Amino acid sequence: MTVLTNAVAAGIPGRLAPYRYATLPAAVDVYLKATAGYEARFDNLSGHSLRRLEIQTGNTDEPRDLVEELHAVLHGPWKWAIDRFDDTVTPADFEAVAHLPWDHPHTIAYRKASSAMDTWHACKTRLYEAWMDWSLDLTGTVEIPDPPGPDPVEVEDGHRVPDCTGHCAEDETCSAELADLGNDTDGHLVAEIYAEPGKPVQAVVFTFDLRNDTTLLRTDDPAKLRAQADRLHEFASRISYGAYILDQLKKREAK
Repeated sequence: MTVLTNAVAAGIPGRLAPYRYATLPAAVDVYLKATAGYEARFDNLSGHSLRRLEIQTGNTDEPRDLVEELHAVLHGPWKWAIDRFDDTVTPADFEAVAHLPWDHPHTIAYRKASSAMDTWHACKTRLYEAWMDWSLDLTGTVEIPDPPGPDPVEVEDGHRVPDCTGHCAEDETCSAELADLGNDTDGHLVAEIYAEPGKPVQAVVFTFDLRNDTTLLRTDDPAKLRAQADRLHEFASRISYGAYILDQLKKREAK
């Protein structure tokens, strides 16, 4: 039999026959096997599905147990598998599938693995939204538990933001640095949260160096801050892609 007839017999579309013997990158294969079925466990998850589970079992602890179980999957083996993939995937893995058709199984598998963090975040959001929907719909006869996830924000007496720098003793403005990317030579990209007297708590994202500073965002709206975080996440992914381009160009120029 020819490669074409062999491929068709194996259930592979004829137009993909020339690529039948393409190899799936090991990093992709390991990730997909380690996380098989994880995403499906979050399908159709909602406050309604948790209420239905509570009614079917007659046990108000069942929704909590399910949420805690899914939370453990998110922040345990799934996150570990993503981190391992990010640490082990190489430009050569991309090259191994770059020439394949968009709908080839290996190309689909590579896209699934390389977009795993986006999928992870979507499932995390779905889990938290379902939990809050279910919790807030209780009749009041059951104590509403805290949602799973990070510890509640704690603010010390006399302050308005957590982990205040203490400068408020001088100018009455509580502030805390969330992140600082950069150095004094090349400049800084900083995120802070602060509270001025008589004003709402705000977050600010800005750049500065020895000569000037530029505010990228100043807001007391959490949605706007999350939108900025999403833009910076996309920006970071493009920087990573730039690193890949530089790597490939350096290899070509070295030949």
